[in-house]
Amino acid sequence: MKTEDQKKKRRKQIRSIIFSVFIGLFIAWFLLSRIDPMDIPRALGNIPLYSLLLGFMMYALAQYIKAFRLNLVLGKKIKMKQFFPIVSFYLFIVNALPRPAGEVSYVYMLKKQTSTSGPRSFASLVVCGVADAGVLVLGMIVVGIYLREPMMEGLSSFYAGLSQRISSLIISARSNLIFLIIGFILLAALIIFLIWFNRSRTSREHFFWRYLNLAKTKVIETIQELANTPLDIRLLGVVGCSISIVFLRLFTYWYLVKSMKINIGIWPLSFAQFFGSLFSMIPVHGPAGIGTIEAPWVLALQVLGISQQDAITSGFGLHIILIICSTVLGIGSGIYLKFSDQ
Repeated sequence: MKTEDQKKKRRKQIRSIIFSVFIGLFIAWFLLSRIDPMDIPRALGNIPLYSLLLGFMMYALAQYIKAFRLNLVLGKKIKMKQFFPIVSFYLFIVNALPRPAGEVSYVYMLKKQTSTSGPRSFASLVVCGVADAGVLVLGMIVVGIYLREPMMEGLSSFYAGLSQRISSLIISARSNLIFLIIGFILLAALIIFLIWFNRSRTSREHFFWRYLNLAKTKVIETIQELANTPLDIRLLGVVGCSISIVFLRLFTYWYLVKSMKINIGIWPLSFAQFFGSLFSMIPVHGPAGIGTIEAPWVLALQVLGISQQDAITSGFGLHIILIICSTVLGIGSGIYLKFSDQ
C-alpha cells in the first residue's frame, strides 16, 4: 500500500504536469492565434521527401554523437550498438515527457542494461550538460556580437513599445506578442510562489528542508562520481562532440527552414537556436514541450526583426519534425532493446 507521503507526492506530480500542460497549451494557442495555422502544414508540405530523409539522417547522426560522448565520459565501457539505443530512447522520453522523466529513464536503463550506478549515470549527464551550456553560451556571445546592431534596434523598439502598450494590454489580449509571452511566464511563476507561500509555516519549513536535504545528498553523490571520473584528454573529446552536435543541429535547422521556403538568415537562426537550446535546459517544459519550445525561438527571432509569421511557422514546423524524428528513432530503439534482452 502507498503511504500518505507517497500519495501526496503523486498528487503533487500530477498537479505539476497539469499546470505545465496548461501553460504550454496556452502559449501554443496564443502563438497560433497570431498566424493562419494552415501556414504550418503548407510550410511542411514544401519540404521534399529527400530533404526530410536527409534531416532525419542528420538528426540520427547528432544522437549518435551524443551517445558516443556519454560513453566517452563513462570510459567507453559499453558497446555503442548497445549504448546508442539507450540514449535514443532516453532522448525520445525527454522530448515526449517532462524533462525529469528523461533523466530517470536514462539512469534506469543504464543500470538495467549495463549495471552502471545511478550517481555515475547522472554524473555523465552533468558533464555533457555543462559542456553543451559552455558551447551554447560562447556561440550566443559570438552571434550576439555580430548581430549587436539589429539586436539593439529590436530591443529598443521592444522597450519603447512596452511602455505604450501596458495600458492597452488590459483592453486588448492581442497586444505585444513578446510582452505577453514574458508576462504570462512571470505570472505563472508568481502563482507558484504564492501557492507555496500560503502553506503553513511548519509545512513550508518541512517542504524547504526536505528538498534541500534531498538536493544536498544528490549533489554530494554526483560530485563524488565526478571526482572519480577521470576525464584527462577525454575532456577535449567531450567538448569537441558538443561543438559537433551544436553545429550539426544548427545546419539541420537551417536546411529544413530553407526547405520550408521560409526566409530566415543563418545568423538570426543561429541566435534563436542557441537561445532556445539554453532555455530548454531549464526544467519548465511540459509533455512534448508544446508551446515552451516555440516561445524562446519566436522571442529570439522577433527581437531580431524576423516577421511574426516566419518566426512562429518555422518554430512549430521544426518542433513537429523533431518530434517525428525522435519518435521514430526512440520507438525503434525501444523495440531493439526489448528484443535484445530476450
